[in-house]
Amino acid sequence: MEQRKRSGVVLGITSLVALGLGLLLFFEVIRPFRDGNIDMPLAIGCAVAGALLALIGVVRRRGAVWLNVVALLLNILALIAVGLIVMSLSHMPLM
Repeated sequence: MEQRKRSGVVLGITSLVALGLGLLLFFEVIRPFRDGNIDMPLAIGCAVAGALLALIGVVRRRGAVWLNVVALLLNILALIAVGLIVMSLSHMPLM
């Protein structure tokens, strides 16, 4: 039983760490002034990996389900925000 609770907490925390890493990449804290063609897919990949880890924790009913639900929602909100930013930038005329 203890192992089950611990694995849910590990999944939730790992999901939040992946989200944090993706945000640091997106806002160019880790790799400042680098190529966006490399950083954007890495950031999106981190958010997707975080969402998948949290989803596994929720579906398998591991311990700390609330942590995995919060992590899943945060990762999905981050993906939606990045999608909206990319969509709005794609409609901007280039100078």
